[in-house]
Amino acid sequence: SHHLDLFIKDDKYKYMFHKNIFPTADLDDSNASASDPDRSVACVAEALERTGLQTEQAEDVECDSCSDRKEKAIKTCLVCLASYCETHLRLHNELNVGKAHLLVDVTGELQKKTCPQHHKLLEVYCRTERQCICCLCMLDTNHRGHDMVSAATERAEKQVKNLTQATEEEGDRIFTELLSFIRRSHTEIITLVQSQMTTELNRIQGHSQDLEQEISKLKRKHWTLLGFCIFTLFLISSVLVPLSLDPNTAHRNLRLTEQNQAVACSIEPQSYPEHPDRFESWAQVLSKEGLTGRCYWEVVWSGQYGVDLAVSYKDINRTGQGDDSGFGYNRHSWSLDCSMFRYALVHNNEETEISVPLSHRIGVYLDHRAGQLSFYSVSDTMILLHKVQTRFTQPLYPGFGFSSNPNQTPEKPNQSVYSKCI
Repeated sequence: SHHLDLFIKDDKYKYMFHKNIFPTADLDDSNASASDPDRSVACVAEALERTGLQTEQAEDVECDSCSDRKEKAIKTCLVCLASYCETHLRLHNELNVGKAHLLVDVTGELQKKTCPQHHKLLEVYCRTERQCICCLCMLDTNHRGHDMVSAATERAEKQVKNLTQATEEEGDRIFTELLSFIRRSHTEIITLVQSQMTTELNRIQGHSQDLEQEISKLKRKHWTLLGFCIFTLFLISSVLVPLSLDPNTAHRNLRLTEQNQAVACSIEPQSYPEHPDRFESWAQVLSKEGLTGRCYWEVVWSGQYGVDLAVSYKDINRTGQGDDSGFGYNRHSWSLDCSMFRYALVHNNEETEISVPLSHRIGVYLDHRAGQLSFYSVSDTMILLHKVQTRFTQPLYPGFGFSSNPNQTPEKPNQSVYSKCI
């Protein structure tokens, strides 16, 4: 036929057929398909076994050769594309002695896996058309130049993709549960210590001569329990990071306190020296530390008008009033806007509102290599507010801001942010 001649003469498509459908050493021989049809049939069978054709068996499939009373088929021939009972199977074998007719366990799904145009098995997947085709369809001009792989390869890639997504979701769930468990344990242990201290102190009020001895014993118990708490927190110490704010980046209406771990709005401009890293128009400040790897920190904020909790590349613009300087309004930064009324995640001037109960303590988890940035509402439990999945190209610097309007001086002295580890 025309298709067969094209298959034999066109080395390009013959190579594609071999590599995608039958990737075996024998099929690299350029004369294999043309001179040895028996070998090609055997390779078809091997490919079908790999694509799972024989895995879907039907319990009651009728013989295709029985004319009157249909007997139950016991084998299917992949060359004849027919199923045979025991009697007709013997006849089939006698008529095809010396021919490479491969028999497999009977399957009722054979017609569904057969090309309606060429009556060949659908062992190729066309990614361009997103459909299964047979070996002759791939030689048709309608599919020439398309991206094609074996059905087994396409199925394996989809399974890997689904498994990867499930693994990432399970990792996020386990990490959230671990943080919640450690925080609950920390609270319970501190409560237990305080309860025992109160009980012991009340008991020894009337025994002044033994007071010093009892206090020493109580302190030993306290430090023993506290040591267990510290050991528990050590389990995730590898991701906890201390943060300090960089005075050289702080806007002049922001006041740094608590050894540069806290920042608040100031009506009076601060006497900061001139520095090229300082934000001139936006009331913002960056940390000294550029973060890579996996990191976790917590932020406590206060004030009616709220704050912006952000991470940013170091090359964010520091001058002017444009969006290229404001946290969340450009491609260089991501910002969680927190107020008494709502949360919102802002990046590249696009805003996503988040509806959850208000919390003044926010946890931030960064996995720089995996491209993950997660914000948590922290109270007695931890609630995931928003998760960013992207590709980070530079170290990220935590930052804080107080006004979304660069023309407005932040006259809100009660607005403040305190950043610390757990």
